[in-house]
This record gives sequence, structure tokens and C-alpha cells, in this order.
Amino acid sequence: MLKTINECLNGMEENYILPFLWLHGEDEATLRSYMTAIHEANIRAVCLESRPHPDFLGPKWWQDLDIILDEAKKRNMKVWILDDQHYPTGAAAGAVKTAPAELHKQYLACNRTDIFGPQRRVRLDIGKLASTPQNPIAPQPLDYDDDCLLAIVAARLDGGIGNGPDHVEEAVVLTGKIEEGYLIWDVPAGMWRVFAFYVTHNGASPDSINLVAPDSCKILLDTVYEAHYARYADEFGKTIAGFFSDEPFLGNPSGNALGCIVGKTRMPLPWSKEMETALKELWGENYPVNLPALWGEMGTAEETADIRNTFMNALTDLVKKSFSEQIGNWCRDHGVEYIGHIIEDNNASEGLGASVGHYFRGLWGQDMAGIDDIGAQITVGGANVEHISIAGSGDGEFYHHVLGKLGSSLAHIDPKKKDRCVCECFGAYGWTEGTQTMKYIADHLLADGVNHFVPHAFSAKAFPDFDCPPHFYAGGEDILFPAFGKLMAYMNRTAHILSAYQHTAPVAVLYHAEAAWSGQRWMKMQKCARILREHQIDFDILPSEVLVLKDKILTVNGRQYKALVIPGCEYLGEKAAAFCKKAKAVDFPVYFSDFAPKNVQGTTVGLLDLADILADMTDVTLTPFHTDIRIYRGIKKGEGHVYFLFNESTWSSFEGRLKVKADGKCYRYDPMENRIFRRKLAGGSIPVRLNPMESALFIVTDAEIEATEELPEMTGTALLNGKWTISLKENGEFVPYEVTERLDGIMKDGWSGTICYEYQIPGGTLPGDADYIMLKLPQVRETAEVWCNGKYVGNAIAAPFCFELTHAWKKGKNLLRIEVTSTMEQKVKAASGGKDWFISMQKVWYGYGMSDIPVLEYCKKEEKV
Repeated sequence: MLKTINECLNGMEENYILPFLWLHGEDEATLRSYMTAIHEANIRAVCLESRPHPDFLGPKWWQDLDIILDEAKKRNMKVWILDDQHYPTGAAAGAVKTAPAELHKQYLACNRTDIFGPQRRVRLDIGKLASTPQNPIAPQPLDYDDDCLLAIVAARLDGGIGNGPDHVEEAVVLTGKIEEGYLIWDVPAGMWRVFAFYVTHNGASPDSINLVAPDSCKILLDTVYEAHYARYADEFGKTIAGFFSDEPFLGNPSGNALGCIVGKTRMPLPWSKEMETALKELWGENYPVNLPALWGEMGTAEETADIRNTFMNALTDLVKKSFSEQIGNWCRDHGVEYIGHIIEDNNASEGLGASVGHYFRGLWGQDMAGIDDIGAQITVGGANVEHISIAGSGDGEFYHHVLGKLGSSLAHIDPKKKDRCVCECFGAYGWTEGTQTMKYIADHLLADGVNHFVPHAFSAKAFPDFDCPPHFYAGGEDILFPAFGKLMAYMNRTAHILSAYQHTAPVAVLYHAEAAWSGQRWMKMQKCARILREHQIDFDILPSEVLVLKDKILTVNGRQYKALVIPGCEYLGEKAAAFCKKAKAVDFPVYFSDFAPKNVQGTTVGLLDLADILADMTDVTLTPFHTDIRIYRGIKKGEGHVYFLFNESTWSSFEGRLKVKADGKCYRYDPMENRIFRRKLAGGSIPVRLNPMESALFIVTDAEIEATEELPEMTGTALLNGKWTISLKENGEFVPYEVTERLDGIMKDGWSGTICYEYQIPGGTLPGDADYIMLKLPQVRETAEVWCNGKYVGNAIAAPFCFELTHAWKKGKNLLRIEVTSTMEQKVKAASGGKDWFISMQKVWYGYGMSDIPVLEYCKKEEKV
């Protein structure tokens, strides 16, 4: 018996789930009841979040933590702590606001004015030019003692055909020509732009730590982390597992916006004395001569790209060292771990503003990789479309083909992460979200290699709490909570199995940050990722700094890749270009999709041709071809190979074979019901059948496992047409609703609960010699439980809704009872008077219950294959 399978079958799997528990200062009984509920939902850890707590770091906060830690120790649970009074991480519980000015966020800002020449002795008022502009309808800028002029630079506006209107040449530093607050300059012939670069604390988020200044980041450690250590040092590394940073951000533009790529006009840039020191080391004392390229084009396109990349590499290295590694090192020094995530939305990770400039550097100091999926970002069936989410439009290609792979890739390449990637998930989808959507999201993430989860969220506030639902348990009001608990058990078991096997990917895809910073044409990495995933060619996404050839193979953290794919770009960073040169020398394949930079080694191929070129490198093949099957594969010495398949399609089934390069016996493990079955493996080929939104986990091993024979293929069907007796239960007993031959679902405004369907199956519906009988419910919302002749058959929380009736079936008439429990949407609508914005993110109500006629399937023993 394999160790990991045996652990799951005996309920000994590890815990991979740590949901948010939102604290608002509730009473002791409420806190204890929530810890009990979380434990009963098959969860063995919790992540505490002030949302916000009225006395964070005060007596009431410590009292609440004492209660929660007491409950956790009773139940052998771990406790994680979100590291600020309210997300996003950065305010340090208000300590930044009262800290010395030099520790506040700092910005490099730029004002400009244009002058024509030739003119002698032109005077410019530097005091006005090098200061924060005053907006008559906005709060007036504050005066800081350390706000100062950095440099005055002039550059000739080119105006050439083919160049942009802001393109400049011949930059010169004029700071030395300032006299008594005025620039005195003999302007040469032509049109010149004068840039006033100044450093200021006036900006979009002055009360949050400066991620490129280590002393500023230390405020968070001194205020939040040290306070918890002072009180609970003995629990660090025991009950207290660690801390969670939620969406730290650079926050340089107004509105904390997404998509803030360097070079955007009028966007101030993050700054610190450490940033200035880094640029002096890179460019010399005359470094301000390069700064105009951070706000527009200067010189050649290559020169502009080089300057922007140099700046962004310096900046993101400082984020890594000042914030991520400083906090991570503190945690490890104190016996706990550090986890969390940044904003990744719609490729925001390579941008400034709401994110940190570089996904991998922003999280390098953490002990797990991290991502989040909230607000309908990963959507059922939404892989290749732009869809509506909480943040506006969502790029389905990014969320479905890149998001999970970003996280798992970092988990694979950084040794301290030990292949662990955590995802904050399920939150802000609205109350229409139930276990079917949650399982879809979970399967998608598991197939991507994500193996730890932060369900969002348990809210201890009185029901209904309108803060980014759904909320699990909801003070006992959540009618789907038992089903949620079953889902958590499923996720724990699946993650336990997959985590035991080292992920294998034949291909690496280059992280596109440097191309995005360049200002030149570039292709988003999801374009390549989609092609590879639709052809079941697995990959990791790699940043340029880890590209190393070992024995002529791209090798990172012991993992070997057979090829590097670079999304089309006109500019390639220095490290990636150097790797391409070395790869060419040893015939290691590097492929650019559609277009490539000049004078860089590599082969340019059409995007749509990538799959054909790389096909021979993969170790799995599906027959027939199916674009929506996702496959996680892994290997473990002594245990063999694992394959986790997920059909993301909402309508297309797959029936065929999975060709693998593995020998031995094959088993299918069912983590939902915790059962294992034998499966044929002939000629390295596994027969596979996946209904829409169904997953399957196969293990190929030399080990002998005590397993059950799978049910045979059903050969006959019978529709259960006729009269169905329907009753409804919201609270208490079932109440008769209707008797009908049509099953169209229940759409009763303001009602959520359980629907009971009863049906008398006439004698003779099936042949008398039917030995295996299966009930299939074609369309159910949200969960189903089945009884046959009063005998409990089982329950299902997601598709496919299939129930074996063989052992409950009797000759003659059979009484079928099906109970379907709805989501909470209409219950919340009634409780809120329809005012809850999150009732349905998509504004669609699907109805509850069964929306199609159930089917009996059967076969005889001699037909068993």
C-alpha cells in the first residue's frame, strides 16, 4: 500500500486549508462556535483577519486571540494571522501615519515645461516647477521637511516622423545652473522639454509603508509582528504557524490602479534613499540624465527599454529585499512561516500601483507561493473570454491559463517554498456561489499545481454580513455548510496526494515583465500558456534571473526543462538575452512566439505552431484531442506516477485514452468518497471518461494496492418520466409544493432551502436481470442526497450527480427520494430586502432543484468489462 494513499484512506492526511476567520470584536461564545464549526468542516487551521477589529493589538484583540488559541490547541489546529488591521497590508495598524515623515511612502515625481530656442538667459521658477501641483477640488498637498528637488534635466523634443510626440534626444542635466531658486539657461536652438524631478511624500497612499525602504517596512514588523511575539512567543512554531500579507502595494499612482507600467505619462514612481543609491551604482553620479525615459521615449527604442528595465530591476530587487525577505527572515528567525499574495489581476503583477512590479521578487521571501482568486476571476467555462468580475472586466485567458501557473511555478523554483502554493479562493463571488462552482475552482487550481487554500471567508459577524460573500457557516444559517465540509475533505485528500509527487513539466515559459516594462511591442504570456495547456503540454513560468544551463539543460531547483518558450517581444532583458546566447551554443531549444528581438539567439515560430513543435517533449497524450482537459502530473520515487485530470468544459465530455510514459499497475483514487479502484493500463494507455466539470486522479505504480473493481459500463437506460411529488423545506418540516411531470427547477423569489422529490418507480422499468443500477441526475442546483426504498444511497456536491442503486434496489416497485439543497442567494435576498450587491455577481438566477428528468442506467453481470 502506498504511504500517501494509505494516509488518506485512514483519515491521516495533512491539512492544506486555512480559511479566513474575520474578527470584528465578537463575544467569546461566537468565537468558540466558529472554531468548532471550522473544525467540523474537516479543516485543521485558520487564518485570522481583522475585518476590521475595533481594538486591533489592544486588550480585546488579545482576549479574542486567547480564546481562539485555546480552541485551536484543544483541536490540534494551527493559527495564521493576517498582518494588519485591514487589508491591504501596509498601514501597520495606523503606525505609519504617526511615524516620522522620512518613513512614509516617498515618490519620484516629474513636472515638465517646454521652451523653444535659441534664447539667452531664460529663467524658470524651480520652486513652482519642482512641487506637487495644487488641485483646487482636492486636499491641498502637505509640506514635508524632506521633500526636495532631485534634478533638472532638459532634452530636445525630436518631432521626427515615426516618433511619438514626447520623444526626446540629447538630455542634459541642468541642476547646477540653478541660482536663488531659478534655472538660468541659454536655450539652444530647437524645442526643449525641461523636466523637474523632485522627491515628495505627497502621493496616493502616504499612510502605508514604503516597500522600497527597509526602515519603513520595519514599522510593520515592529508594530504587528513583534507585538504578537511579545505575547505569544511560546506558541510560535507550535499553535501559531505564521503570518499572512494580503496585497501589499507600491501605491504610487492615484487610485491604487492596475496596469501601471513604467513609462506611463504623469505617474509618480516609488522612491527611497536606497533607490537613489542603487541608481548611482548602476548609472553613476550623473544618473538623472536617464530619468526622462521613465516618463516618455528617449533616444532609440532600445535605449529607452534598457533604462526602464534597469530602473524596474533595481526597484523590484528592493521590494524583494526591503519587504518580502526582511519579513520572511524575521518569521523564520522566530520559528514561524510567512505567506500571502500580491495583486495579480489581469497581469497586474509586473506593474506598479496596486501591485509590486514583479511577481516572483515580490513573494521571494515567503515560505509558500501565493495567489488569489476572488470576485469571479476564475469562472465556470470562462477560460478564453473577457468576462465581468468584481474589478470590472476579467481576462479569462490570464485567469485560467496563467494565474495558477504563476503561483505553482514559484513554488517549484524556490527551495524554501517546498513546492507549496497557497490560493485565497471563493470570496466575493456572491451568494449564488455554491459547492459546484467551488469544486470547479478547486479542481482548476489543483490541476495547476496549487496545493494550499484560504477559503474566503468565515465571518463571525451576525448573518447576513454583506462584506464580500459567500460566508461559510454564517452563524449556523448556511444550509450548504455540510456540503462545504465534504468539499474541504475532498480538497485536503487531493492536495495530500498531489503534494507527495514532484511536479514534472517539459517546458518553461519566460515571465514577461521585462518585455512589458520596455515600452516596445510584446505578447502577453497567456497567449503561449493557452496553446500549451490546450494541448496538455505542461510548463512552469520562469523569471529571467533563474535561467541557468546545467549539463546543457535548463535546470532550476533540480527541475529540468526541455525547451524555453519566450512570448513574442521586441526587447529582451540582459539576463534572458545572455541565456539565449548560451543556449544557442549548446543547441538548447529556445522558441519565440510570432516575433523576436533583433540580434537575439533563438527560433521564431508561429504561436499556433508551438504545440506541434513541442509535442514530442510531453509525457502524456490524450486521444482524441480535447482542448479543455487539464492535467497535473508528478513522480515520486518508490510510489510511481500521479495524473490528475480535470475537464473544464461545461458541455463537452471526454471519452478516450490517456497515453503515459509509465509502467506498472493503474488505480483510480476517488478523493470525494475516499475510495480506490483498479483501472486497466494497457500499452501505457489508461481509459478515461470525464463528464463536463468532472475530475479524476490516477496512480501508476509497481505497488500492490487493495482496491475495488470499478463498475462496468452501463448498457441500458430508462427515463423516469411520470409524476413527481415535490415538497419544500426552509426551516423545520417539508411542506407540500406540487405534483408534476415537468422538472423545470424551482424559482421561488426569496426562498432558499431543500427540495424533496419523491417518485414511485414502476415495476418493469428495468429488465429483471439488471445487476448494476445507476441513477443519474442531469441537472441539479446545488447539492443532492438520494434514498432508495428508505435506504440512504449517498450525496453529491457537484457534477456528475451519479448514485449506485444496486444494493438498495428490489424487484417490483421502488421508491426514490431525492433531496436537493439550494444556494443561499434567495435567503439573503429576503433577509436584506434585496439590497445585497453580492447576491449575484453575474445578475443571473439559475433556479434551484432538478431541471431535467433523472435517468436510470443499468447492465448485466455478463456485460461487465
